[in-house]
Amino acid sequence: MHKYEKTINIMFLVMAIITIGFGVYAAFAVPGFVKDCIGGLVIIVAFYFLQRKYYVPPVAVALGFVPILFHLMGVVFGFFEYLIFGIGYDKYIHFLNCLSITIIVFYLLIAHAKKFPVKKAMAAFLIVLGIGAVAKNLEFVGSQYMKFTGATMLSEGDYAADIGTVLQRIEVPTQLQTDMLVYDYQWDMLANTLGALLALGIIAILWRVDKEYLKERTIVHEG
Repeated sequence: MHKYEKTINIMFLVMAIITIGFGVYAAFAVPGFVKDCIGGLVIIVAFYFLQRKYYVPPVAVALGFVPILFHLMGVVFGFFEYLIFGIGYDKYIHFLNCLSITIIVFYLLIAHAKKFPVKKAMAAFLIVLGIGAVAKNLEFVGSQYMKFTGATMLSEGDYAADIGTVLQRIEVPTQLQTDMLVYDYQWDMLANTLGALLALGIIAILWRVDKEYLKERTIVHEG
């Protein structure tokens, strides 16, 4: 057994229980968002099997849970309706998603060979931006053809109301904050890019300080 396996298994179990708890609460309080909780649970299960195959380190696993948790909090408790330091909650989610997923994809790419780390880091960066673009397409299809509304992963808008009502309700104080609603897609993609770029910096640090773990994981695969 890998020395971190027990710890990681407990992490996944706790996250699954938390997600199920959100789903139960949503079933009674906000039924429309149960699908997000189910989607989160599917992602956790898929992530679990990927981790078992590629030995993603505990720190990266924990980082991967952050956007799932924050998204569920946003849809179930309505945090997507709020601004934090003048920026919509959803922009933080896009930023965290791309930051964490870029790091995880990098670890998947180097699982069997540590050669060409820079190229693999750039590949992780581009893969995640592509995933972000696909997600925006899914939001469009969900909104236009499946009639989903509100702060769900299958809706292109974080608000069910029109722009004018939203501006009054959350009292947007500046033109920049107004633009973040009018040009929601563009700001989402910018948040994705900034998150993935920061991830490259974190990867560079991890590459220098995580050598022992990388060597150990290579031995595990070769064994």
